[in-house]
Amino acid sequence: MKYNIAVVPGDGIGHEIVPTGIEVLEELARTFNFSIVTETFPYGAGYYKENGNFMPEDGLDRLKNFDAGIDPIAPDRFLCICHVIRITGIPPGELITVEMLGPAAANIHPGEGILFHTGWSRRSGNIEMYRNHLPRISRELALWIKQKKVNLVGVEPPSVADVNNREELLDIHSILLGADILIVEGLINLDKIEADRVHLIVLPLKIKNADGSPMRAIAIEG
Repeated sequence: MKYNIAVVPGDGIGHEIVPTGIEVLEELARTFNFSIVTETFPYGAGYYKENGNFMPEDGLDRLKNFDAGIDPIAPDRFLCICHVIRITGIPPGELITVEMLGPAAANIHPGEGILFHTGWSRRSGNIEMYRNHLPRISRELALWIKQKKVNLVGVEPPSVADVNNREELLDIHSILLGADILIVEGLINLDKIEADRVHLIVLPLKIKNADGSPMRAIAIEG
């Protein structure tokens, strides 16, 4: 059997993650005796810079003709109780572990979310540091989050994993996304939250068949 797959690397770390994902698919195809045909589309911020829009008018219609699809996410998942974990003293490049959750770990229930306040958003002005030396979620923590059936994980860095380590990127994203856990990256203003638990609302753009989106996050205390 042959599958036609649309490849949309997008921007940033997408160009590092997607090729590894294709390599995995190709290996699976060889192992389980099917084939894939890929076509890459340059949609995203780079396309917008050159053309004035994120994709051509028929862009989504072109993607519909492929075999690979994105499951819709129920809107109520974008509203949930989140626990704020404050680890602002974490060094650059450090792994975030289950132990760092402290007493909050016992109070995190299925369907709730976790926001990791590392203070990393303050480093966004230094792109090399912000991108290449970020604190990230350990494999141990990713598996714990999966076991707890957490709904959402929010972080300040631009990724939950080391963007320069393809194996780690694929592993952590596979664990979380494979468990249907929403990932929110690049958060700011977590230092303004005083409560340990908040009602979080994330408002992604309604882009049909997209696998990610810019969004606005609102935390309500009390």
